Amino acid sequence: MVGQKSLLTEISKQIQNGTFPRFSIMVGDAGSEKNCMGAHIAHELGATFVELADCKVDSIRDMITNAYKVSTLTLYHIPNADTMSLQAKNSLLKVTEEPPNKAYFVMTLEDMNNTLPTIQSRGAVFELDPYTQEELKAYCKDKGLSNTITDLALSLADNPGEIDVLCEYNVTDFYSFVCKVVDNVATTSGSNSLKISQSIKIKDTDTGYDMRMFLRAFCVVCLNRRFFKGLIVTSRCLSSLKIKAVNPGMLFDKWILDIREEWVDGSC
Repeated sequence: MVGQKSLLTEISKQIQNGTFPRFSIMVGDAGSEKNCMGAHIAHELGATFVELADCKVDSIRDMITNAYKVSTLTLYHIPNADTMSLQAKNSLLKVTEEPPNKAYFVMTLEDMNNTLPTIQSRGAVFELDPYTQEELKAYCKDKGLSNTITDLALSLADNPGEIDVLCEYNVTDFYSFVCKVVDNVATTSGSNSLKISQSIKIKDTDTGYDMRMFLRAFCVVCLNRRFFKGLIVTSRCLSSLKIKAVNPGMLFDKWILDIREEWVDGSC
């Protein structure tokens, strides 16, 4: 793992002292390597590591049933729990209140608002630390990125996972695309502006640029060019995107319309 030294030290101390909680919640942005924590903790505990394929209610119920049957120490990792349905969350409540003797549970979230207060109260919450520029530079160096690409990547990414995504896209191609959108979204026709979404990954089954990464890069370009209206509108959209109940496609189309409305007078 990259960074997270203080968090890893705290977890190791708790494991050594026998005080590591049976149910814990790891909170961090997408790409922050929070999903690596489950495997690391299982290794430290000497436990079998079991990662759920999804957070659907049937998967949660199967996990709970199996957890009460295991005879050896087992850690169950529940990744990306922001997407968990209310029914699945309610199913999880019993096991968080009365964990089986041989089981640990680690759940990961991007935002604590995406789970129930009762689940929050029953779990020990660990928040991942922000990554330093030095840590991310070292990560880019290990990936063999040039200084120019590293500088561009670090202006757009806050964690190792985001750097990996940018490299998959080709950092310069992605940045050029975002700059082109900034230059043209307010001047192209309304129907053509909405076609921007065709290049963005709105659903898990879609192809294209990650919506959040695109919006964050749009903010960076707006800030660099002192387009403060664009920065405000896009930051607001990014905040709404954290709410899992929001429809990303509708949110993205609304963002385009809001940008065009703010820039209609030629002022950014």
